[in-house]
Amino acid sequence: MEPLRDRTWMKYLLTGTPAERVERAAYSAAMISVPRTEERHNERYRYRAFFFEPEGKIPVLAVNLESDILGEFLLTVQDARDRGVLGRYDYEPPFDEFRGRALDEADRRFGSRASVPKKPRRGAAPTKNAR
Repeated sequence: MEPLRDRTWMKYLLTGTPAERVERAAYSAAMISVPRTEERHNERYRYRAFFFEPEGKIPVLAVNLESDILGEFLLTVQDARDRGVLGRYDYEPPFDEFRGRALDEADRRFGSRASVPKKPRRGAAPTKNAR
């Protein structure tokens, strides 16, 4: 996938509040919360999730929860070529709902390889069928 052309991701990774990191086989994600403060009362984004390919240093996908000037919340997605609306809310959804929708979109775009393969823990006893 091509890297994001919108370079605002750098600002948000530096100034946003880290909410969570996710590691999957096909991608990693940095999820950022942008709390409402006096300085950021007009901030359009509430949450941003940046998705990186393995070993990538520039995100190739962003899923955002943002508000428009009318107060509606939009779940948006952007890649190197396009930006679109995935959903609309009359209320600000909680982080867990945003997280689920963002990961669903990443799984859809990165394909079925997205889940982390299970590896045995170090020192774990072998199963009966393992030889």
